[in-house]
Amino acid sequence: MTPAEVDAVSKVLAVVNAAIADIDDSHDDVAVIASGWLERISPVARTALDLMLARGCFDEDFEESEPSNKIFESLLRAHLN
Repeated sequence: MTPAEVDAVSKVLAVVNAAIADIDDSHDDVAVIASGWLERISPVARTALDLMLARGCFDEDFEESEPSNKIFESLLRAHLN
C-alpha cells in the first residue's frame, strides 16, 4: 500500500472504531443499523476505496509490481454505482 492508502485506511479504521464504541454489545441488528454507523463510515470508506482503485487491483495469488486484476476491478466498480 502507498502511504496515502495507509492513511486513508487508517481513517476508515478510526471511524469504524468510533462507531463500535458508540454501540453497546447488547444491541441487536436493528439497533446497530438504526445507530447511523453506516452513514458515518460510508463517505470515509468511499474515499479510501476510490484512492485504492485509482491504482488498480492486484492479483492475490502472486506478487506483482503492477495491478493486473482488471476483472475484479471492473466488477467492483460496477457494483459501486
